[in-house]
Amino acid sequence: ALPILFSPTLTWEVVEQPKLGDMGSQEKGEDGIVLQWPAIANVTGYAIQVATDKQFTHLVASDDSLTEPTFTIREDLAPGDHYIRICGIMENGQKSPWTQPQTLTVDSVTPGILHFLVLIGFAALFIL
Repeated sequence: ALPILFSPTLTWEVVEQPKLGDMGSQEKGEDGIVLQWPAIANVTGYAIQVATDKQFTHLVASDDSLTEPTFTIREDLAPGDHYIRICGIMENGQKSPWTQPQTLTVDSVTPGILHFLVLIGFAALFIL
């Protein structure tokens, strides 16, 4: 008779998709655009991605080591729509599913780009 082989018992925890909710503050500060969201229960950290497309193939900012529900986008963002999603990171390193993307619309040129353009303009005057 052939021996009956049993596979080992696997356990897992079903993790609920976090709700991004209202991003709260989307203020332009001196250091960049500050994003804040409600804390997610039972997580020790967060990961965030900011992209120019809904598929998140063109990332402009990301961080997977956040310990607080806040992130500052320090990069100068071009005018237009950008997409943001987060996930929670459990103590064991397991990640929750990504939130549905939220849209961040940048209406005008950010201060860093504006300062760069002014510098280029002054440099062009000296060259001429």
